[in-house]
Amino acid sequence: MSHQHFSKVIFVVFMLGALILNSAGWAVAAAPGLSSTATQTPTVIATPRAEDDAEPRAWLDGAIDISQFSPKGSLVIHFNTPMDGNSSAAPVLSWPSLDGSSSWNTSRTTLTFSPANALDNSTAYTFFLDTALRAANGKTLDHPAEWQVFTRSAPEVVRVVPPAGGLDRRYGEIKITFDQEMDTGLDGGIISIEPVIPIQLKWKTSRILQIKLEEPFEFDKRYRLTLHSGLSAAKGSSLENDYVWLYQQLPVQARLESIGDDKVRIAFNYSLSRYRTGRDFSISPPLEGEWIWESDRQIVFKSPTPIPASQLYSVSYPTLVDVNGFEVAAPPVQFSGIPPINLLADKDFQKNKYNIQAYEYDGKVSYSTVEDLDAIQLEFLVPVDHASAEKAFSLTPSVPGTIQWAKGKQNRDILVYKLDQFLQRNTEYTIQLNSTLRDVQGQPVIALPFTKIVSVYDYAGDIPSFGALGHNIQIVDALGPRRLQYAPANEQAVFAAYRFDLIDFVELYPQYRSRSSMDEPEIPIPAGNRPAATWSNSSKREVGEENFIHETILPSNLGSGVYVVNMSIGETLYDQMFVVITTNTLVVKDNGRKLTAWVTDINGKAVEKAEIRVYNTQGEKVRAGQSDENGLYTVSMPEGDTAMLVSARVRERGQPDDVTIAGLNFATNAGDEGWWYSDFSSWRSDNSSLVHDDPAADLPEGQPLLAYIYTERPIYKPGQTVNFKAILRQDDDMRYSLPQTGTPVLVRVRDTRKNNLRTFTLATNDFGSINGDFVIPEGAMLGKYTLEVEINGMTGSTLFRVEDYRKPDYQVSITSLQPEQLGRYIKGETVKVQVQVAYYFGEPVVGARLNVETFYDYSSVSTDVSGELITDEQGNATLTIKAPAYDGGYDWWRTGMERARLQITVDDGSHQNVTGHYYFDVYPTADQISLDTGGRYAQPGKPITVNIRDADIFDRPLAGRELTLLIQTWDRTKFDFDTSSQTLPIQTDTNGKASLQLTLKTGYYRLRLTGRDILGNTIEKDRWIYVFKDRHDWFVRQQEQSQLAISAEKERYKPYEKARLAIESTFSGPAWLTFERGSVISSKQI
Repeated sequence: MSHQHFSKVIFVVFMLGALILNSAGWAVAAAPGLSSTATQTPTVIATPRAEDDAEPRAWLDGAIDISQFSPKGSLVIHFNTPMDGNSSAAPVLSWPSLDGSSSWNTSRTTLTFSPANALDNSTAYTFFLDTALRAANGKTLDHPAEWQVFTRSAPEVVRVVPPAGGLDRRYGEIKITFDQEMDTGLDGGIISIEPVIPIQLKWKTSRILQIKLEEPFEFDKRYRLTLHSGLSAAKGSSLENDYVWLYQQLPVQARLESIGDDKVRIAFNYSLSRYRTGRDFSISPPLEGEWIWESDRQIVFKSPTPIPASQLYSVSYPTLVDVNGFEVAAPPVQFSGIPPINLLADKDFQKNKYNIQAYEYDGKVSYSTVEDLDAIQLEFLVPVDHASAEKAFSLTPSVPGTIQWAKGKQNRDILVYKLDQFLQRNTEYTIQLNSTLRDVQGQPVIALPFTKIVSVYDYAGDIPSFGALGHNIQIVDALGPRRLQYAPANEQAVFAAYRFDLIDFVELYPQYRSRSSMDEPEIPIPAGNRPAATWSNSSKREVGEENFIHETILPSNLGSGVYVVNMSIGETLYDQMFVVITTNTLVVKDNGRKLTAWVTDINGKAVEKAEIRVYNTQGEKVRAGQSDENGLYTVSMPEGDTAMLVSARVRERGQPDDVTIAGLNFATNAGDEGWWYSDFSSWRSDNSSLVHDDPAADLPEGQPLLAYIYTERPIYKPGQTVNFKAILRQDDDMRYSLPQTGTPVLVRVRDTRKNNLRTFTLATNDFGSINGDFVIPEGAMLGKYTLEVEINGMTGSTLFRVEDYRKPDYQVSITSLQPEQLGRYIKGETVKVQVQVAYYFGEPVVGARLNVETFYDYSSVSTDVSGELITDEQGNATLTIKAPAYDGGYDWWRTGMERARLQITVDDGSHQNVTGHYYFDVYPTADQISLDTGGRYAQPGKPITVNIRDADIFDRPLAGRELTLLIQTWDRTKFDFDTSSQTLPIQTDTNGKASLQLTLKTGYYRLRLTGRDILGNTIEKDRWIYVFKDRHDWFVRQQEQSQLAISAEKERYKPYEKARLAIESTFSGPAWLTFERGSVISSKQI
C-alpha cells in the first residue's frame, strides 16, 4: 500500500434540489403546472402533437404511478416541442442523487431516465430537469420541472411492545407495529417463540399484530421471538428479512433501599398493586411502627423510636400481586439499625493526619486515600468492650499492623489500626467489624457486620494503564506498525492477548466498553482461553517538542481478530483493553432512525458482500445484511433501539475471517448525535483510534411526524370556548407527506398542574389536519394550559393561558420625532420620540408614570434617558435616549446592524400597566462597507476582481473615502492570518465604489478592508480566498493535519444552482462523500 504525504484538493460539483431552501417550511410546493405529489390513480395521457416553435413544457408519462414507483422502474418525460439533446449531458437529475442513463426518442420529444441501481424501498425521490436543457428552438423551460415519486416500500417493524430486553412486568400480550397497512390474513407460522409457549395471533388494526401469550414467560428464562420473512403488506410487498428479538423475564427481587434512624425502605424491581398487595408486611421479632407505600415499587416502615443496630430483623410479605394481577414471590429482606460506628475521614481531623476521603458512587458510599496511609481509625458512638472490638476487627487483604486505642470527641473510643506497611496502590481493602462486637455490659452492639471499602488509587500517573477515559477499545491496522499506546510504570509490563469470537465479544462489550480512571480491570477471561500471544516489548517515541508516548508492538504472528489484551506486572493485573486487528475499515453514520455503514480495505477500496451486523445497547443483534458493490449498507433501526456497535466480517477463500468494528459514541451519551469510526491512520504520530463529534450535530433533528398546533388566540377566561387546529405532516427528513385520511389523533387538555382535564379523539381530514373546540370550565385553575395531540405514539403540544383578565382601558402610542432618520441611528446618536397615552374613549391619561427600557432581542441594555417621565395634560411626553451600543460582549458575532426595542410601560394610577414599543436599527459605524471577491475559490496566476463599496446607513454612496486593503496569508504555525503580504490603498469614486484586480499565488488568504468613518470609528470587513490548482500539491490549512476538510464556495445556494466543494486531504485515495441534513440524503464515493 502507498500513502503519499501531501495534500490533495478535489473539486466536487453538486446540483442542489428545491429541498434546500425549504428547510424551514412545512412542505415543498410544486412549481405551477407541475405534477402533484399526492397519491393518484395512474392514467394514460395522450401525447400532444409536438410544435416546433412552442414554449417548451414537460410532463411525466401518465402511466407512472408516482405514489408507487417501481424501485427498478424508469422515468419517462414528454415534451411539447423537440428538444436539443446536446444542450445537457445529464438532462435528468435527482435528489437524493442517482447514477443512471438518459435516452431520447428519435423526435427528441420523449426522454427516458433509467437508474443504474434499484431505488431504495420506502424512499421519496425528487427528479428534476437540468436548467441547461434547451429546446431545439433555443428556448428554455419557464418553470423548473420536478416530480416527487415514492418507491414501493417493503413493510418494516417500527415498534414492539414491550421493547426487547429484560422484563420487569408480567405481560399477557405483545404488540408488533408495522410502518404500513398489512394483509390481515393469519398464518400461525409467521411467529415462533423459543422455548415454545402457546400463543394466539390477532390483528388489532391493519398495522398492529397482537400476540396473546396463553401462559406468561417463566422467571429468569430467555425467550427468542422471530417474525418470519414473507409476511405480506396490503399493497403486495412483503417482509424481506426475519425480525428477531429477545425477552428475559427478570426474577422478582426485593432489596434494602436505605436505612434511617427510625425508618427502613424496601424496593422491588416489579411494580406492585398497592391495593391488592396491601400493607400486611410483618417484621420478626416484632417492631412497633407502620408500613407506608411510597410508590408501586417502594414501601417504607416508619418506627416511632430508633431502630436498634444490635437486633437482626426479618421482613415477611403478604401475597404480592403485580400491577397486571399476577401473584409473585420475592426473597426475604433482613435489616438492623444504623451501626454506632464511624470510619473517620479527613473532615474529622484538624491536622488532616489520616487522609481518607468519602465519596458516593452509584448510590453507595465508599472511601479512598490519595496519600500513603499509615493508620485506620474507627470511632464508636457507644462504649464498647476493647477486647471484643479487637477480635471483631479485620482488614482484607490482610496488612500487618497493631491496634491502639485513643479518645475522640465527647470522650468516644477510637480504635486505631497502625499499619506496618503502606497499602498497595490500585487495590480495594475491606474494613470490617463483625457481629461479635460487644458493649461494656457484654451485650451485642451490631447484628450485621459493619463494612467499609477503602479504594487506594494513585493520581501521580505511575500506574500502568491503557488510558483513563473514553472507549475501552482500539482498532489496529494488521498491515501497519501495530502499535498500542499505554502509560508505563517503573517496572516492565507484560502483555497477553486472548482471542474472542465476535459473539462473545459483543456480550462483553456493553458492560466493559467505557473507561474511567477509577475502573478496575475485570473483563472475564474464560478458564480455557489460553493467550494467543505473550510479549513484553516497549518503546518511547517523540511526538512533539519534549512530548513522548510509550508503545508496545503487537507480535507479527497475532493475526486478524478480536482480542482482550491484559497488561500485568508480576502477578498483578493492571489494565485490560479490547483490541481489534483488521485489514479493513468501517465508517458508520447514524441519526437514530437510519444507519449507513461504509466498508473498505486499508487502501480505501470498497469491500462488497461484507457481512454487516448492528447491535443495540444491550448487545443484541437487531439488524444484519451485506454491503453493496460500493461497500455501503443502509438500514433503518427498530423503534426503541439505539445502535451501539456495528461489525463487518469479510470472508476470503483460504484466509481467516477479518472482522472490523465501529461503535456509536451517542450510544453511551443519550441525545448526543455523534459518530465514531475506526481510523487506521497508524502511520501518523497520533493514536490509531479517534472519536469525533458529528459535524451534523447542529442540523435539525429528524422526527417521523411534525405537528403545528395553534389556538385562535393566546389567552382565555374561565368559561370561554377554545378553538384549535393542528396541521400534521409525516417527515422523511424534510420530505413531507400527508398522513392517511382518517388517521386517529388523540387530543388532551391539561391545566397548569398537568392534570388531564379532557381527552377526545379526532380523525385527520384530506388536508392532514384536525380542528375542534372545548370549553374551559367556570372556576378553572388559572395559568398556562397545554393542548396535546398524539398520533402513532408521537406527541406534540402548544400552550395557551387561562387568566381572569380584564381588557386595558387605555393605549400607549410611540412616534418618532425624527422621520428623516427612517428608524436608523448610529450608536450614541440621539433618538427622540413622543409618547401619547389615551383612553379608548379618546380622553388623555394625565400624570401617568413612564418606565423606560431598551432591549436587544431579549437582553436589556442600559442607555441615557432624558425628558419627562410623567404625561402632561394632553397625555403626552417627549423622551430622548442615546442609541445604545450592544454590550453583550460574549456575542462576538454582533458586528453589524442590530435591531433595538424601546419599551415604555405606563401606570395610570390604577395599577393596570400597559406597554408600548418602538423599534429602530442601530449601526456600529457611520460607514457600511462591502467587499466582494466573486467567490471563495481562485486559481493561481489568474486575476481576481475585487469590488468595494462604501455607503452610509441610508445606503447613500460615500465618495472619496480612503480605505486600506490588507492581503494576509495563512500562518500554519500560529494558526492565524498574522502576516500581510500586500497593503493596498483604496479610494472610492463618486458612486462610493472602487475596483481592483489581484493575482495571488497558491495559498489561503484573508482580505481585510479597513478604515475609519467620519466619527472616528474603526470599520472593517473580511473575506477569505482559497487559491489552488486542482490536484495540486501544497500545504494543509488545518492545524490538525490528520483530518479531511471540506468547504463550499458560498454559504447559500438557490434551488438547482451548482455548488462547488473543495475537499482537502493529507493523503490520496478513495473517500466517501455524504450530503446530510437530519440523515444521509445522498452519498457517493470519490
